[in-house]
Amino acid sequence: MDDVCFTTISEADNALLCRNISEDEVLEVVSQYGRSKCPSPDGLNFFFVKNNWEVIGKDVVKAIL
Repeated sequence: MDDVCFTTISEADNALLCRNISEDEVLEVVSQYGRSKCPSPDGLNFFFVKNNWEVIGKDVVKAIL
């Protein structure tokens, strides 16, 4: 493995990836996805998530965080 070169990210990019995210950022990402996209194999697409955000939004954010 001595001849293998690994690319690295900058300290700034690493800090960005390691920072805490907010509920507003999660909601922004959810709102940007198409309604028929499905984030996981459970079959619940973003149409369901968006239409039920008032009920499940806090749980979605908690699961992501």
